[in-house]
Amino acid sequence: MSYRYYLFLYLIQQFNGERTLSAIFHLLRGKKSSQTIQDSFLFHVGPFFHAIDHLDRRVFDRLAAESKQKGWIASVKDSRDQYAPTSEGLLALAHFEKNGSFPSGLSFTENINSESDFWLKIQLVVQTLSELIHRQSAFLPVTRREAVTESVRRFLKNVSMDRCMLADRVFKELHGFLSEIPDEEADIMVSQMSGFGMAGLTVDQLSAALKRDVFECRLLSKSALRRLLHRLAECPEDFPLLCRLQNTSRSTLSATAGKTLRYLNEGLPAEAVAAKRNLSPGTIEDHIVEIALKVPGFSIVRYLPQPVDSLIQEAVLRTKTRQLKTIKELLHDRASYFQIRLALARGAAKEEEAADGKSRIRTNGD
Repeated sequence: MSYRYYLFLYLIQQFNGERTLSAIFHLLRGKKSSQTIQDSFLFHVGPFFHAIDHLDRRVFDRLAAESKQKGWIASVKDSRDQYAPTSEGLLALAHFEKNGSFPSGLSFTENINSESDFWLKIQLVVQTLSELIHRQSAFLPVTRREAVTESVRRFLKNVSMDRCMLADRVFKELHGFLSEIPDEEADIMVSQMSGFGMAGLTVDQLSAALKRDVFECRLLSKSALRRLLHRLAECPEDFPLLCRLQNTSRSTLSATAGKTLRYLNEGLPAEAVAAKRNLSPGTIEDHIVEIALKVPGFSIVRYLPQPVDSLIQEAVLRTKTRQLKTIKELLHDRASYFQIRLALARGAAKEEEAADGKSRIRTNGD
């Protein structure tokens, strides 16, 4: 059961007392708030965003309580919910790092907004084709999510080949992909598939069967899925059928931020966008911060003049923190909270670009 401590302590170290425990929980769950999205960049933990999307809060709280009891984390600045690793915690993390790693496929986050639906589509296609080639037209589907079932229905209707041939082609595409990835990820992905006379296992059931921490199994499952989405985008000619199930939009922007970006690109000021969309100015500011993080080349000069940006960067260096309140108190009224968030966002985006796609987490090889 040590893997969950490894993950928890790694994230605690990355946040280093500058965010609450809830920030880590929301990161793993993939909460689509501007704060969580920004934190994933600021603290270089993007691969873990939405990595354990069904994480139970009670399980997470128990993990935090156990880490406190072991003396691995301690509260900072008299805060009730902000923690940093202790010396014992850092030693424990170093021990875990010698014996484990995070799956490298987690770093393929370019399709993060569509990965959940895509995984359901894959599962439903496999199940449906398996049932149909065994002449079973009535079965309990793995999902009833309308967007997923309708997409699969269109897929089956629009492919001009008989079911047996289609099943064979889908099998070959999946087999080709699975043969390229780490065996443990391939096994976990396949074991979740359902078909004629066989129900796929849940990740919890796989954890028990494999006698591996469920946190590790979830990360391995997510890594395999992200690898598949990445391969489809990288080599679509190798996956002509599976590509039909993929969302054509690959933007990592949330849908609402994307709509705001379109208005901004038309030249509308933020205030006008807020009025046009019937949203608060604060919500539009959240969108602009997200855009600054995720859209290379987006100019923020009209919101953050260079002199103000320089003041904020100096304050960050002096305070050695990314906590907005601390930076704001040092700057007084020379910068708004929005401008501070924007400066931090752009700084984080530049760091990501400088990394040139290299993972910032300790990962296993392919």
